[in-house]
Amino acid sequence: MKFTPKTEKEIKELNLLPEGYYNFEVMEAKDVVSQNGNQMISLVLRINFNHKERKLFDNLMEAFEFKLRSFCYAVGLQENYEQGNLEASDCMKKYGRIKVVIAPEKTVKGKTYKSRNEVEEYFVFDDSNASETGIIDDDIKF
Repeated sequence: MKFTPKTEKEIKELNLLPEGYYNFEVMEAKDVVSQNGNQMISLVLRINFNHKERKLFDNLMEAFEFKLRSFCYAVGLQENYEQGNLEASDCMKKYGRIKVVIAPEKTVKGKTYKSRNEVEEYFVFDDSNASETGIIDDDIKF
């Protein structure tokens, strides 16, 4: 049997998106309450990678101010941000670009969390940033 050997890290990251920039569309958005009792919006983002649809999950909350602001400005909800009011329904079918990173495996209070993709930042999608280094997948039509 012939195969390509992989490191343990490569195997753990096999189903993850490579770090880079991706076009996204918000498929789902829900108003929820975090485990700590804080209001947040839970997002499901649609990304195409290698001609396959992928889902990436993210949460927007006041505690992560930078990400909340970058999302609002990236998708045209800057008025909502400036007024301090954002609802899940405002986020539906919005699109833009994101920078995706790989969060390493970690153990918290005896529980191990596998490596996973995370959204580091949101960007406005336009022709000027379409050529940034990173992953560009033109399958998503906006």
